[in-house]
Parts: sequence; C-alpha cells; structure tokens
Amino acid sequence: MFNDVVPKIVDTTLHHLLWTFEQNELIDINVANGDSKQISIKEISDGLAGELYTEDGWISRFSDKNES
Repeated sequence: MFNDVVPKIVDTTLHHLLWTFEQNELIDINVANGDSKQISIKEISDGLAGELYTEDGWISRFSDKNES
C-alpha cells in the first residue's frame, strides 16, 4: 500500500508545483540552451503541469511503474 501511495503523492506535488510556477508571474525559471542564451521554460511549454502526463512527458519517460 505504501509503495502505491508514494508515487501518487510525488506526482501530485510535482503537478501543483509546476502549475504554481506557471501561474505566478513573479516566478520565472530559465535554462541555458547551449548558446549562452537563457530561455524561459514557461515560454517553451504549452503547460508545465500538463507535460507530466503526455506520451513523451516526464512520467512516461522516467517512471518505472506502469500507470493504472
């Protein structure tokens, strides 16, 4: 039971954290693209929280558990 609950807690927490980043104008996270140019992850994303669940999203790419 515990092993089933922990991934759901992590996924839900990450979803809400990303949603908060996206909604809050005071928070802007930038990444370097290799050319020393900073790119905002908000600008290159259709929705940070939603990217967790797409077929090429974080959960599909990095999770060892099958979604049920």
